[in-house]
This record gives sequence, C-alpha cells and structure tokens, in this order.
Amino acid sequence: MCGISGQVKPRNEVIDRTLVQRMTRALAHRGPDDEGFRFEQNCGLGHRRLSIIDLSTGAQPLSNEDKTIWLVSNNEIYNYLELRKELISRGHRFSTSGDTEVILHLYEDLDEKCVEPLVGMFAFAIWDSRRKRLLLARDRFGIKPLYYHEDNDGGLLFASELKALLLHAGLSREMDLPALHQYFLHLTIPEPSTILEHVHKLPAAHLLIWEDGKAVLRQYWDLAILDTPAREIAEEDALEDLRYHLQQTVALSLRSDVPVGLFLSGGLDSSILTWMASAAQPTPVKTFSVAFTEKQFDEGEYSRLVARRFGTHHQEILVTKDAATNVALQLSECLDEPFADSSCIPTYLLCKHARESVKTVLTGEGADELFAGNPWHRDDQLRSENIDSLLYPPSKIVFTRDQLDSILTQDLRSLISKSAYDPASGIRANLLRCVGGLEQCLYTDLKVYLPSDLLTKVDRMSMLASLEARVPYLNHPFAEFAWTLPPNLKLRNGIRKHLLRRLSEDMLPMDILNRPKKGFSIPMDLWLWEHGTFRDMVYDTLLDRRTKMRGQFNPSSVQSMLEDHDKLRQFHGYRLWTLFVFEMWQRNFADSWCTKET
Repeated sequence: MCGISGQVKPRNEVIDRTLVQRMTRALAHRGPDDEGFRFEQNCGLGHRRLSIIDLSTGAQPLSNEDKTIWLVSNNEIYNYLELRKELISRGHRFSTSGDTEVILHLYEDLDEKCVEPLVGMFAFAIWDSRRKRLLLARDRFGIKPLYYHEDNDGGLLFASELKALLLHAGLSREMDLPALHQYFLHLTIPEPSTILEHVHKLPAAHLLIWEDGKAVLRQYWDLAILDTPAREIAEEDALEDLRYHLQQTVALSLRSDVPVGLFLSGGLDSSILTWMASAAQPTPVKTFSVAFTEKQFDEGEYSRLVARRFGTHHQEILVTKDAATNVALQLSECLDEPFADSSCIPTYLLCKHARESVKTVLTGEGADELFAGNPWHRDDQLRSENIDSLLYPPSKIVFTRDQLDSILTQDLRSLISKSAYDPASGIRANLLRCVGGLEQCLYTDLKVYLPSDLLTKVDRMSMLASLEARVPYLNHPFAEFAWTLPPNLKLRNGIRKHLLRRLSEDMLPMDILNRPKKGFSIPMDLWLWEHGTFRDMVYDTLLDRRTKMRGQFNPSSVQSMLEDHDKLRQFHGYRLWTLFVFEMWQRNFADSWCTKET
C-alpha cells in the first residue's frame, strides 16, 4: 500500500512544488520503502510506497510510453495478471511486472471507465497532460481513503490523509459543525464530510474529474442498482456457490510477492478466511490475535482453537490498560479527524505486532454487512420510511439527543443547528431500490457504517504501522454474489449469517459456530471505573481548565456523568471517551491553527 498526494492548477498557473513534497512526506508511514514525484507547470504528483508486489520495478509516479499520462496510486489490484494478459494481447507494452501499470493502460483504452475491470482496493490519481485533466478514483467500498480540497482559484489538492492537506497554509480551518454533530452521535464523521468544511472525502465508488478549474463527481458503481436482483435459489446450490466464490476471493487476495498473514479473532468471519487461506497455501499461515485479561472481552480461547484446527503459526498479544493509555495518546496525535471507535487501540497494537512478521494481512470486515451479522439485523425488520433509523439503529448511537443537548453548551448547539445536514442524502434514492427492510439495513451499513467506521479504522491503524490490510469479503465480485442471495439465507429464525454457518459446519469447531457475537472493543466502562493511568488520562482531560475554557461542554453535565460512572449509577464509558477524543484532537490540531491565525 501507499500514500499519494498532489496539486493541480488551471492553465497558466504554477503549482507549489515544495508543498507537494511536504504533503507526500507527511504520508511516509503509509509508504516507508520509496518516494517519487512528477512535476509539470500546473500539476504536481507525489507518491510514497510500501512494496508488496513488484518489489524491484514498481516505483511511482508511473507513465505511459510517450510520457503523456501519469499515475500515482494506492492500490492492490488482485486480478492484475488477467488484466495484464488481456492488455498485452491488445498491443500494450509493460515496463513493470506489478499490478499498478494495468490501471494506466486501462485508462488509455477506456478513459474514466478504467475502474470497471479492477478487482481490489484503490485510490488513484491520473494526470492526462494532453487534456490537462486530472482523474481521481476510489474503490467500490471505500477501503482506501482519498481527501480533496478545491481552491477559490480553481485549483485542487488531494491526498490519502487529511494531515497532508493541512500543510497548505491557505486551506481554511473552519470546522464543519453539522459533521461534528454526526461525530458526537456516532463516533465518526461519515463521508463525504470531514471535520473541516472545505475538505471532502471522495465517496466510495466515485470518480472526480477536474479540468481547467472545474471538478465534477460521478458515481460508477452501486450494489443497489446492479442488474442482478435477489434470486430464488435452493440452499444446497447456494452453499456450493458460496464455497466457490469464497475460494476465488481468498485466492485473489493472497496474491503477493511477500508473505500474507491473517487477523484471527476466533469469530466466524476470520475463522472462515483462515480455513480458506490454509487450504490455498502449502505452508502454514501466520495468524495474529488480541487477548485481554478481562474475560468478558477476551477471545483468545477461540482464536487459539481455530489456529490449532488449521495448524497456523499463531501469535497473540495481550492488551492492557497501561499499553492502551500510551497508544491512546499516540493515536490522538496521529488521527487528523476525531475518531472515537475505541477498537482502534487494540487494532493498532495488533497491526504493529503483525508488522514485525509480515507486510500484509487479511481481515474479515464486510461479512457482517453482507450476510446480516450485526446485532441490529433482525427478523422483524420491515421496509421503513424512517431513513435515520436505518442509518443509525439505537445500538450504534453514542449519545441520545437529550444527552447531547445536556452535554453541549447552548453556544455550540446553536452553531450546529444553523446548518441542515442529511447523512442519508447521498444514498436515499438508491436505498428505496432495496426490496425489503433487511436489505435496506444491510445497504445502509455498507454505505455508512462500513466506510466511515470499520474501514477507516483498519486503514489508518494498519498504515500507521506500515502494514497492508486486505478485505476479501469486499472484493466486488464476491460482494455482488452475496448481495443477490435471498434474505432468508442470511437471517433465519433469529440466527445471523445462516449460510456462512451452514458452510462451516464440517470445518470449524462447534464452539466457534455457536458462540455469541462479541464486538471487537476494549473494556472501556471498566477501565474508566478502575483507578489507574487510563482513567486518569480521560478524567483529568475532561476536568481540565483548558477543556472548560472552550465553552463547548457543560461542566456540570460532564461532572454528573463522571459521578454516575464512578458510583455505578450508569456507565458512560463510551460517551466520556467520545468527548475525550474530540478534546485531544483539538489540542493536537485545532489549537495550533488558532495560534497561527491569531
């Protein structure tokens, strides 16, 4: 995986080469192996490389034969061998042996439709110097990130992470308050918004085409508008199809010039990947898992059970409060947007540990959203006209509206309420194409929860450790197959992921098949109740004079929450954590902006 950045300007204007260099170097953790640039008068491209495929000739920016088209990309294209063979048969010549160059030649043949044949994860930029045109593209599920900012003069900046764009002195630091409101409710900021009003995320499955100072967004793919409606199929036939498609997607995801490991939680999704990967490789797979001393959060016995079943080389790390405290402070300095999913802490520790042995891992994200595995996926779901209830079921909401009204000061609530914000606006039309309540719920999870929370967490934590994370369930041929399966094969009599369980009956231990779903998180309520460094870090920050002086949180409401938590009247661990993360983000980022501006 890699990090990309760049700047384009309208004709006769000159880009800032130093800025592009600085932006690119701010992404060094995403690509520690190499660095490259391409500069023209009104275009600058930068690239940082983590070498996974084509270790010797895969440097970027990459050009076509006559140097008129240039590419920087953050990608793994799993079907590149098949695409390469087809492109060579059409007369294209390759200067590298890796996967990235296929994008370049597909663009020569197909223009913006170059994304359509790609199976994998990607965020890339193509500069067509003949047309003075920039094409930005992001993969179908938003596995890889891409941020952009449009200048008042028609210029455009882009980068893999927001922190790179922040190096542009002219970038407005004005906070997007409606997006901030979404953060307080749901831990994260959903795309296309960011914490800054004038910076946007390129939405999943979208292109941005910039030409002569004007940018246009286009969507190129969506599950809800596929010409493959849900079909009736016998369960035994569906099982055979599922086995075939799983084998194919895992085999593609294992393509690499370096060893590939697996994150193994002992849940159904990661256990199936371990089964499939072990069957596909002649040597034992390396698997990695997390353990806690708190038994209700520890999944170690299950991951060890699966590791023994398939003979993997298994490694386990113990996550403690002290380790979490150190990581929390480190992450608060690295995450350039508020992000309060506390599972990023064990995820980062796991990535950091795995990176000592491998450069690439497979993870199980996406299976819950395709096969109905989340707690809010229920048999009694009906078609709902209340879109918000589908976007954010109660089990995913951090603060109730009343709690948030109590916590936020009147001044902040007034600022937030001045701007209308509809998080469903980008998916509302396609949502109505879904044929039933369960399908609607799965669709909204795939469009909102998955990219804004789960995939953001996996990308940022893995890249911070310079580790590539691949998600086989989200390779789009597999996802399209899964989407067409009838709902009763996904959810039956209250049993989630019915078909995946049937498939695994003869291969996985019954303890894995019958265990209740356990979310991947830290013992937040307990750690903030027990005296120690973790609790002190959060409490001291929320009670600090610096926090109170901002005038954003009502001190009396925060104090009441802390007292309720201490006296076991009501646990507020995740709410307190959400407030803490936002305050630390301000100290590490926003305060420096205010200092510079004043």
